[in-house]
Amino acid sequence: MSPLLTLLFALTPTQVAPLGQSQFPVALPTTWQVPAAQNEAVFQYTEASPDVDPVALAEALLPNYAFVLHAEQAPSSITTRRVLLRPTANGYPVLGDWLRVAWLNDGRVLLHGNLTPLGETRFTLPVLTESGAKQLAVDGIGEAFLPKVILAELAVLPGVGQSRLVWRVKVNAEAASSLLYEMHYAANDGALLQRLDLIQHQTGKAVVFTPNPVESLDNPQLTDQNNSGSAVPRAAYTEIDLLDLDGSGRMDGLWATTSATPNRSFAGNLDFRSTRASKAFEEGMGYYHVDTFQRRLQSLGIVARQTAQKINVEDRLFGFEYANASYNSATQVIAFGTKNVDFAEDADVILHEYGHAIHDEIQGGLAGGFGGSENGGMGEGYGDYFAAVQANDTLVGEWAGVALGTGIGYPAVRRIDGLKKYPQDLVGAVHDDGELWSSALWEMTHMLGADDSLILVTSAMSLMGPNTNMQQAADLLFVAEQQLTAGANAPYLTGAMTRSDLASPPASEARLLADRRSLLAGEQVRFDVGSILDPGADFQVVVSTQAQTTVLGPPFQTTLNIGDELLATSLGLASFQGTLDAQGLANFTIPVPAGLPFKQAYFFQVMILDGSGAAVKVSAPIALRAERN
Repeated sequence: MSPLLTLLFALTPTQVAPLGQSQFPVALPTTWQVPAAQNEAVFQYTEASPDVDPVALAEALLPNYAFVLHAEQAPSSITTRRVLLRPTANGYPVLGDWLRVAWLNDGRVLLHGNLTPLGETRFTLPVLTESGAKQLAVDGIGEAFLPKVILAELAVLPGVGQSRLVWRVKVNAEAASSLLYEMHYAANDGALLQRLDLIQHQTGKAVVFTPNPVESLDNPQLTDQNNSGSAVPRAAYTEIDLLDLDGSGRMDGLWATTSATPNRSFAGNLDFRSTRASKAFEEGMGYYHVDTFQRRLQSLGIVARQTAQKINVEDRLFGFEYANASYNSATQVIAFGTKNVDFAEDADVILHEYGHAIHDEIQGGLAGGFGGSENGGMGEGYGDYFAAVQANDTLVGEWAGVALGTGIGYPAVRRIDGLKKYPQDLVGAVHDDGELWSSALWEMTHMLGADDSLILVTSAMSLMGPNTNMQQAADLLFVAEQQLTAGANAPYLTGAMTRSDLASPPASEARLLADRRSLLAGEQVRFDVGSILDPGADFQVVVSTQAQTTVLGPPFQTTLNIGDELLATSLGLASFQGTLDAQGLANFTIPVPAGLPFKQAYFFQVMILDGSGAAVKVSAPIALRAERN
């Protein structure tokens, strides 16, 4: 039985009729009039009294069809009577087909519409009941929207050469005024055949930073200049579309709304293009970046925060401007201060706060979506991580950071390429502690790729609670990875987690560690090799720009979790090979050359060799990425 059938028949008996039974009469014919070709337009004049039965008139003129009255419509300036009919097959309406009968002012009657030419085919008797179809529709929308079924009827879904008897279910939602869907479920097995979005969404225009001007222009000298539009060069502004606006003239849509912003912007033509000197710019930033990230999550099958996120781009603290941003789990508003640089002008900050909302919803819990202590630090880490993944950038909040004086070199609120250790580097401050968590996830992302990592991270998050600490969270990453890839990607987690002391591989395994996660020109990186059960053995470190499974032939005869395209390079570096000491340990240091491609990741793995040069052990791979200082 298919998974969907399994679901259907797991519902209560009142929702789904038992297989082989039906709520329909036994006399229901199994031969149906169904489409044999594409829809055809009907445009036919006739003469008839305004008092004539429109159904009888239509069936007399179009004898191959049957109709039912759908609506008596108000006359227009050119008609004295208008009636809308629904074509039917064996008494059930044919979806998408219609016929209007209109009595014109000049005395003629016009029949026009779309009708599907009919043939014959056989139908399976319906099994799915009305309540079962409604439940499928509600589940398909999701409880977070508070869905409400407003129509459920049996109908015929036409198709070329065949048709299906379906349940047509229409659903709106109390929690989202811009949501109205119609679903068509096959009556015989409950398969979802169509999902139609019935809201007339509109597209607006705005100008945004992607993600912020310091990052996009690589210019750390930019300053706020009292919110001046010209303080940021024109090249930093990008014109974008605001998708799925509801047409109200405000920035209200499916996945974001600026409804929490006081005195928010209005544009009847939905053109909000402006410089950063206007509030409309910050509203556009909030709407666009939240909406864009939500669409990315949905494209990956990640169900999180699928309601319109409320945004306030002009928040005040006791009436005063402030330099910060926040997410309120009670009101579910993300809010941005405006002192110095408006915080909503930095997409990193927007996505950091949206990350709190995602964490709040996915993790959930009786004590609230996220807790304090280590879980609170993880929440800050998740926010930085989502921002970094979306921007593909190690630095978080460069534009917001220009006035903060964070002392980390290039202006930014934080960077997520540190190498803090668990638990000794925890200080009890959530933003500082979050750097430990985000940096481990960041290294893992270099190896798995951003999309697969987002799926893994949010999957593991769904198993956590407000009291989950970082060690437990790391364990749950491995649990989620096992469910997603049956352990195939475990080595790519192991190195990153081990380097933060969030994982402890068996002592019998080989290890490769480094004292950096980023390669910064002019600095040195120290590598530590260990295999305590193999004192005196030779080792060889290999490097690659690819994280993938590679089988090496002679002389190594082993499988790596990185590529081999740079194997000749690593074999030629004397420092990358050596002999373990009596404790099974070794280390070496290499300088980072200038000119490495910015944002290029390099993957390292060590092989422990036997006397013939064959590998007897390999470590989990680690990743270092070339970054700006």
